[in-house]
Amino acid sequence: KPERRILALVPSALLELDPTSLTVLTSIPLCSLFAVIRHPGSFQFELEFVHGTHQRLYSCRDRDGVLAALYDAVGTTSSDKSTLEISSTPSQTGLRLLPRFAVEDMTETSSFFGDSSIGACFLKRLAAVGKYTIGSGIRAGAAAGRGLVSIAAEFNANVPLAGIQYHTKRSVVLEALKPLVVQLQTVAACQPPAPRTAVTLLQCLCRIASSFYGFRELLHFPNVLDSLRLLIVAEDELTVVDGETTDKRATNGEAELNNKRMLFSQGMLVTGLVGVLGRFADRKAGPLSLMGNLQVLEGAICSHRHTTDAATVRFLVDHLVPHYDSLTR
Repeated sequence: KPERRILALVPSALLELDPTSLTVLTSIPLCSLFAVIRHPGSFQFELEFVHGTHQRLYSCRDRDGVLAALYDAVGTTSSDKSTLEISSTPSQTGLRLLPRFAVEDMTETSSFFGDSSIGACFLKRLAAVGKYTIGSGIRAGAAAGRGLVSIAAEFNANVPLAGIQYHTKRSVVLEALKPLVVQLQTVAACQPPAPRTAVTLLQCLCRIASSFYGFRELLHFPNVLDSLRLLIVAEDELTVVDGETTDKRATNGEAELNNKRMLFSQGMLVTGLVGVLGRFADRKAGPLSLMGNLQVLEGAICSHRHTTDAATVRFLVDHLVPHYDSLTR
């Protein structure tokens, strides 16, 4: 039987309070959270934990507001800048090579045959399967695309959202990005984009973009910017927030002036980003997509403004002025 509770966020913990006496019934350390499952078509969400012993299921009318606050709290309080993963399906623990609580020892990933880290191994698998998605023959096309998405899901299950090793070889990164970008374009061109496939591909790209070469090369692929533009105006909330997170990875982190020029010189993409503010004011977009939107814009005109040229800042501010009321809510 469901029990009524009040959820409260305090530094480093999520509290469950009794609604009558306001006494603390449960204290959940934020560092113990592994992922959040946002159940589609309902107000329910589920917390998964690092040690994987149990889950906690909640239902709340302002679910996405709660998730946005929780996501922000984990990102700002964690010492290692970790990010809470939000998904529409339970974590695929059966695909993991290590338990949730285990961390790969990076000193043991170099061998005579090169980088043998988990991330690098899955990047090579993506590249191998991806050769069929852009080829011809009976193994090419849609079937190969589904195989690529399956490998991307395995990659996501094994590599934390913080991403692959920073100095992963350029050739390994590029060979994995090529088929992913092609598949992302295929998904983005469908209206509406398939939410689960889009989220899987975007989360995969987020992990790759955390590396030096992933960050530097991603936006240089043909049609990537157009694909991101289509995905950040999608109806599915998680598709929008993951598209915005990918934008953020490509501009913050190791922020480069050139990448920001490429991203924000696209008038239609900026219009899509800023348009989330208008949709939020009209209650057509939720708190999660608004949060992702503001993180991208904040990195461009506030915390990382030193890598944004003056013309880009002025361009963004001019687009934001009509949405001042949404920004101050």
